[in-house]
Amino acid sequence: MFEGLAEIILETWARILALVGELYEVLATSARAARDMITGLEPTQRAVLWIQLAVGLMTIVWIIFQFAWLRRLNEARLERHLESTISSERDELADERTTTLAELDRVVKRRGLRRLILFAWAHIRLTISLVLRLLSLGTTRRLADHGLLLMRVGAEHRARAIFTQVAREASKKIKLYKDAIDNKTLEAQNALIFAGRVAVVERRTAAAVLLFRAANSIREDADVRLLIGKQMAAVGALDGAMIEFEAVLNFTAGAKPSTKSEAYRCIAEVHLKRGPRGRALPFLRVAQRIDREHQNYAGLARTHELVGDLYEPRRDRQGAALAGYARSAENYDLANMPAQARAVSEKFDRLSRGGIPDGWWTRRLEQYARWILRQVERRRVQARMKAA
Repeated sequence: MFEGLAEIILETWARILALVGELYEVLATSARAARDMITGLEPTQRAVLWIQLAVGLMTIVWIIFQFAWLRRLNEARLERHLESTISSERDELADERTTTLAELDRVVKRRGLRRLILFAWAHIRLTISLVLRLLSLGTTRRLADHGLLLMRVGAEHRARAIFTQVAREASKKIKLYKDAIDNKTLEAQNALIFAGRVAVVERRTAAAVLLFRAANSIREDADVRLLIGKQMAAVGALDGAMIEFEAVLNFTAGAKPSTKSEAYRCIAEVHLKRGPRGRALPFLRVAQRIDREHQNYAGLARTHELVGDLYEPRRDRQGAALAGYARSAENYDLANMPAQARAVSEKFDRLSRGGIPDGWWTRRLEQYARWILRQVERRRVQARMKAA
């Protein structure tokens, strides 16, 4: 059975290679024919050909530019419309609620010929409203008047259906506008954070801190506060960074476990920078516990690396530093972060062997062993998930 399957696979692969070869030959032949045709043209014809190609390319670029410009104009027109009508529209909706409810309370059903006339007029108005909405020239707000007409002719179920339809469409817009607000909020925060990062590059610490605080004032977000704290720590504003990290730990709306463990690690890094270094250890232990519970291998790797950095200057704790670096490299491998694993392994080598570099064969064996360990750990994770 396996021999037959192998033959089928080899035959399929051979057909694919043959098709690829034929396609390559066709493309190569076409390219050579086009090149020969161009080289065989007279100088005047060649110049005309290049002019036509340039004009065609400019036409395509111009069409794309026009579409992009129209989109920008529509967005600007929508923004101006919202700015001019949003306050007045709120007052109109409030008046519509009061007026419509009062009309519904004293509505009188019509009879006879007058009922037929109102019934026909109501459906004519509904048809006109439908056409205008299909042409994007009308809104659903005026459907309240149509509902009152239907109430007067006794079609309460139709009026109720219209009001329900209006509510359904308004609910869709509510979700759309909320998503748009969230996107714009994130865009504004990103812009302020980028501006703060530029101020960091310019070494303008005060401006960077003000920009980061402005980004945080737009909306309370644990991830944003963590990022702002990191940027403040980068410019040396360690006190402000500690305030941001502690705010992440005390975040009222809740934060992701990975965000909280990162905040603990950042607090530990601040203690490692300004001392006393021993204060970093409790925060690293809490971060390690959180990351182990949620199988955050990247966080575990960084935590063990910081443990190694904590013990590395002390001669009496060289073993603990080596153990931290070794675990960090293993977890970086499990997180599929080879560059970080290589950097931690170099720290381990410098500390354990005095800086003697490994040979090519040793590095390959180590990479293969780490790959095996990573595969074993993945199988264990899959087994735990199936058992759960």
